[in-house]
This record gives sequence, C-alpha cells and structure tokens, in this order.
Amino acid sequence: MVFDIVSHLRTDNSRLFKENVVNLHKDNNIFKTVLYYTLSPRIQYYIKKIPKYICEGSLSPDFEDVQTTYSRIFDFLDDLHYRRVTGNNAINQLSELMSSLTKNDAEILQLIIQRDLKCGINTSTVNKVFPGLIEETPYMRVSLLKEMKKDNIDWSSGLYSQEKLDGMFANIIISSSSQVLSRNGTCFPLEPFSHILKELKLCCVDNIVFHGELVVYQGEDILKREVGNGILNSLLKTGEFDCNTYRIHFITWDVLPLLKWQQGVYNREYKSRYNDLVQFISDNTRHVSIVPTIVVYSFDQAKQHYIKLAAEGKEGTILKDPCSIWKDHTSKQMWKFKVEADVELRVVGWTKGNGKNKDLFGSITCASEDLELEVNVSGFTDNHREHIWNNLDLYNNAIMTVTFNSIMKSEGKKASLFLPRWSDWRFDKSKANTLQEIEDIFESVLV
Repeated sequence: MVFDIVSHLRTDNSRLFKENVVNLHKDNNIFKTVLYYTLSPRIQYYIKKIPKYICEGSLSPDFEDVQTTYSRIFDFLDDLHYRRVTGNNAINQLSELMSSLTKNDAEILQLIIQRDLKCGINTSTVNKVFPGLIEETPYMRVSLLKEMKKDNIDWSSGLYSQEKLDGMFANIIISSSSQVLSRNGTCFPLEPFSHILKELKLCCVDNIVFHGELVVYQGEDILKREVGNGILNSLLKTGEFDCNTYRIHFITWDVLPLLKWQQGVYNREYKSRYNDLVQFISDNTRHVSIVPTIVVYSFDQAKQHYIKLAAEGKEGTILKDPCSIWKDHTSKQMWKFKVEADVELRVVGWTKGNGKNKDLFGSITCASEDLELEVNVSGFTDNHREHIWNNLDLYNNAIMTVTFNSIMKSEGKKASLFLPRWSDWRFDKSKANTLQEIEDIFESVLV
C-alpha cells in the first residue's frame, strides 16, 4: 500500500503533482506516519549498515494485517531511536524484521532508515498537506560585518561583544522530556549529555531552551574544531561516544521559553535574557558556562576586542544590541565581526601528504619576506595539487596570495595566520609582504 503510493509519486517530477498525490492520501495514517519517520529530524536510527533483503514473506491483503505490519516497523524504529537496541544486535534484528516482510515493505523500511523515500518529496511538500507534521527548527542568524552601519548605531548604552566560539551549535531543551538538538533539529542521544542536563535541570525551571555551542574536551584540553566537531558528527550518525576519553562542555549565550522558541518570536530584550543566563548559570556549573562577554561603547572598542581574540587564534566576535529581541530570522541587531584579508607570502617548503595525497604534498609552507611569519597553507583542488607537484621548479620560492582571518602571535615563536588558504599565484611579483605590512593590511580591513 505505502509502496504503491511511493511508486505513484515517482512517475512525475512536478512539485504540484507530488503535492496532489500526498493530499490524495492525507487520510492514510500509515502513509502519514511513514512520512514522519522518514523526514523528522527528531528521530535518529544509528544504523551503520542495512542488511540485504533475504527472503520474501507473505502479507495478507486485509487492512488489519497491513496495520499490524507497520506497527511492527514503527515499534522497531522507536527501539533504534531510543537505543533500546544497538550495534550488531540492531543489524541482526533489522535483518530478521526485513525477512518477515514483503519485498516492497522491506524496501520502504530501508528507505525510512536512509531518510529518503526516493520519490522527490521533502519537508516543505509534506507540511503543505500536513501542517507542522515535520518539525522545522527555529534559528536566529546574525548579519555580517559588512552589513553593519556602525555610524547609525547608538553606542552610548553599549553593545555586547561575545567571543565567536569554535564548536557545534546546539539547542538544549529542558523539560519533562529534555532534548539536545543540532542546528537543523537532529536529535543527539542523551547519554553523553547527562552531566550537562543534570546541571541545567538543577539551576533552572522546566520548558526552556538554551542556545549555545558544544565543545569536546580530552582531559583538560579543548579539542580543535575539526576534531571535536568530527566526534560530535559521529555521535549524531552512530550514537557512539567514548565517555572515558572525551567530555562534552556546553557554552551558552541565550535562553528563552520553549513555547516562544517554537512560535519563533520572543520579545524579551537580549539584556534581560542575558541576565537570565547569569541567574541560571553559576560557578557551580562545571559543564555549562556562559560565552565570554564584554560591553563595548564604540566601534573602535569592538575592533580592539576582535583583534585581541584574533591574536589568540579565536575565530572572531559577535556584536549584539542589548535591546534586540529573539526571532526566527536574520537579525539586523546582531553582527558577526569576522574579516578576511589577502597578503602575499613566499613558498619556502612543503609538508608531506597523507591519505589520497600520500604521493603528493599536504600543504605548502609560506613565509613573510622578513621571515617573521610562517604558516602552512592549503585549499587546493586535486587537479591543482597534482599540477603543482609535477611542476615544483615553477612553484619553489614563488609568491602566493593567501587569504586569512586573523594574525596569531605567541611569545618566542614566529607569527602565523588563522585559517590560511590559497587564493592566487603572483608570478608578476618578486617580493612577499613583511610582517609589518601584513599587520597594516589586516588593520586596514577593520576600519
């Protein structure tokens, strides 16, 4: 039955046709539930491998048998989501369930787990027929620095300048059924967050949502973004997390009632919401903290805060108007203070490649003309990388344009760049920029 509907949807690619077919079956609760289990970001299955369909079972055509069959399917999907069955046991049980189904129903089960019925329908299509069936996760984005009209801003009361964190965004819902959700609404398994949820439940009321970022600790050290976020992405996909090796910490910058978040608007000003955070999060919370925040009273102060954090290798800052409300949109009262600059550096060395680049190079070591700055640069396509490797005589000692986001300095070490990536080759130039010139260039883009 469900397979027939899905097959019908595959016969025409027009959006209107698909909406009409879904609408035609809007009273079919089994089909509706299949759509939910396929598209809802709130459900995760954590299955690494889907077994092959082995044998075809039999299914009576009468409705009660269809109902029973899909009840078994949905019950098993719930077991996967709530991690009542995991690992090889989950794969074995999936294999047994599939073998008890018709080939068509087994295919539908497989497609549900893969989160795509392969018939060209998405959340938008489904929610037009079933309003609100598939949860859409509210999110407030910030504007870019270049969109900021600093001369039109009233600095007299101050703006919040907050460190732009280098982790993974998360919504943490505190309620009778607490959840940890990614930016797009995907559910994390709760076990690795038990220490965070315990602290938040003790310090605040129910039915509220915290916004912030997750960072991963190994011992006393925060892992780099690419490593920590890799671990968190793996947790989302597999449900697995090594609690003996790693620990998750939550850094928050906003809090609002669950209902207001779901509705997409909360008119309480940010200065009040920030004060709420201060009331909730105390020094006793070891696994939850508030994002580092200062108040700035001019663009120059905001710039200096950005430069200070950039010099420490931080990603940037976020500026927030204390009078701004929370809304599911792009805020014009909050700005990402993050800049890019281009400089010319000289090629002085090559790092060894690994993986698919083991026979080529990993990155190119570049330096300023006065050798006071040195950094490894990447950002090459496979074809570009191969061409460079086959023409080393051309690129040794060449001048490269490098795009970066900040200058990093450490006592006793050469200066470096944050997020350096190749932009262009300058065979028309024979000299690179000095460190002083690089600092001047970076300062100029902040004006």
